[in-house]
Amino acid sequence: MAVRDSDTLLWLHNKLGVDDSWGSGNISSLLNADVLRNVIARQEELEPQVLLKLLISFIDIRPDAMETMKSEISTVIGSCAEEDNPWLQLIAEIVRPFPGERRLETDVSDSSGFFGETLAAIKRECWWNRKRERERERERCLMC
Repeated sequence: MAVRDSDTLLWLHNKLGVDDSWGSGNISSLLNADVLRNVIARQEELEPQVLLKLLISFIDIRPDAMETMKSEISTVIGSCAEEDNPWLQLIAEIVRPFPGERRLETDVSDSSGFFGETLAAIKRECWWNRKRERERERERCLMC
């Protein structure tokens, strides 16, 4: 029995859009080709956090179920990679080989892309925090 598009969107929002956790819960066992086709048809209506959790949920799909939905999963991943949201692009790139190869892409260290920029920002912040801590420590020593 086919699932209506609007029902699918509401169901996904209820399952994946409720809290701020990154977990995808047990959604992977509830996915099927009809649900994914509905997602593909109306993906632009889903919030980025829902799509992120959906992408992550693909990792938990059983191999036999993955075989029956491989085309739809690959289509969702491909369209998420073309979204404007850089997190969607990054996670889509990481899970891109999963439907066919059951592996994640771990070489996403492109220094010119979003991931590289984010990683550099984190390193700068960490460096700045370490420097600030050393300065505070010096000030404490001078007060002794």
